[in-house]
Amino acid sequence: MVFTIEPMINCRKSGIKISNLDGWTVRTKDGLPSAQWEHTIAVFEDHIEILTK
Repeated sequence: MVFTIEPMINCRKSGIKISNLDGWTVRTKDGLPSAQWEHTIAVFEDHIEILTK
């Protein structure tokens, strides 16, 4: 199984809104800057691998 963890750190409030136009774009509710990154993880029966570091 492969999945992605995508944490987001916001300047003030933690609320987000998802774009109605594409259903994908995420913005902060208060419009302030945020930082987002991701790691892709592969899970095997006997171990895991971080594919992006």
